Amino acid sequence: MNKHDDHYKTLVSKDGTELWEILENTTFFVGNIFKYIMRYDLKGTPVKDLEKAINYINKMKHTNENNDSIIQLCEDKNFLEIVEKQNEFKEDVVCLFKDEYMEWDFLIKKLTEIIKIEIALIRSN
Repeated sequence: MNKHDDHYKTLVSKDGTELWEILENTTFFVGNIFKYIMRYDLKGTPVKDLEKAINYINKMKHTNENNDSIIQLCEDKNFLEIVEKQNEFKEDVVCLFKDEYMEWDFLIKKLTEIIKIEIALIRSN
């Protein structure tokens, strides 16, 4: 465990694999999208982190990155164990990515929408 990042303590699988170790095996944009989504409610800057996730989603739309990295991530046993311990919003995000029949543009649009809803809920509290 990286002792400088206390907000990552709950982002560990049963066998001790940390989220950052899993995300190291993804593409740049996918790693950053999931980093900010997974830690948004742990670090104390939820809106800022979710806005960063949207920023990376928008940047990824204009690259050659495809969803293979996301599919691998959403099939990773350790990643799914970590998500299982988190809140319903994070589970919903991963479920979106597990739908292999969803068109990529629609998926990105839907993900952005649910993140904006979560931001609105945070701001209303």
